[in-house]
Parts: sequence; C-alpha cells; structure tokens
Amino acid sequence: MTSKRTICYASFADKAERYQRETLRAVFDASRAPLSPATRWFFSRCIVGENMESRLRSLHGCARSGRYVAEVGDLAHCDEVRTMHETVDTGGDCEDWAAVLFAGIKLCGAQPLLVTSGEAHDNFMHVAAAALWGQQLWLLDPKGDSIGAPFNVRSETYPVRRYWAPGVYGQAVEVHIFQGVAA
Repeated sequence: MTSKRTICYASFADKAERYQRETLRAVFDASRAPLSPATRWFFSRCIVGENMESRLRSLHGCARSGRYVAEVGDLAHCDEVRTMHETVDTGGDCEDWAAVLFAGIKLCGAQPLLVTSGEAHDNFMHVAAAALWGQQLWLLDPKGDSIGAPFNVRSETYPVRRYWAPGVYGQAVEVHIFQGVAA
C-alpha cells in the first residue's frame, strides 16, 4: 500500500515556486485516498466526543502521539508525502500527519484547511491542519515542535502562516482568514 510522492527541490527558489503547486497538492491527494483498515481503525478510535471541539481535540491527541519520522539523508532537501496508511502505521513528518488530519477533520464535519508556516523568506518550512466550523478556527499542529504543539496552540517557532484549501483540479488555493473568524 505504498504510493509515496517525493518532491525534491534544486534550490530555495525552486521550493518557493513548487511547494504550493506540487507539495500541497500531494498532501491533498493523500488525504483523499480510500481508507485502509488501519486508517479506518485510527479514525474510529480518534474521532470521539460530543461536540466539534472535543472530536477535533481527540483527533489532534491521537496524531500528537503518532510517530514522527523526519526526512533525512538524500531526502533532506525533499518532501516525501506518505500515504495515510503508512503514516498511521509507521509514522511520518508534518506533511504526512497534515494529510491524516485533513481527512479526519473532514470526517468530523468541519472544513479542513492546510496551514503552512515559516519565516518571511520561506513560509513553507512547516505544514499543519486547521478546522473551520462556523466562525471558529481550530489549529491542529501535533508535530509543531519536538514534542508536538498542544491543541489549538500556535507555535511561535514559525511566525508567518498561510491557510490553504483544495481548489479546482486539486491545486492549492490560499484562503484569507478574516477578523470575524475566531482564531
């Protein structure tokens, strides 16, 4: 059940140009894959609670306890997006867990978003997920630092944040979060 998608960058400029077009699309694609028995079990165990916030908090907690696997060696300048099955089974990095969370947020009934963050010169250093439900926005960033960020806590490690949703043909479309949304 392996269908990883690896995107390698020749330079920082190459990453800046291709991350939105290729890497975020690979995360969206991974989140839409049919659920394997392992991912079905993960979601049945992890999406529990009486209201939206408690279900999202539970999902975040399960992902936070999942194994983090960094890309190293020849893949250090690449983003390797794993399947949800691989991520739940053997772990993954922030892109991989963002795909799992994106699918889980959708199963909860909220609008899932991807959140990229970084610094002004590179705002694609990290990716997490967010859930939009009515006027409430919750951040799910279980791999935000070495121990994982708590539910709905914004890490200051990467101050620049951008929100993304899948557009027509699966490309990433930036979503602007306005003041009316509680973030």
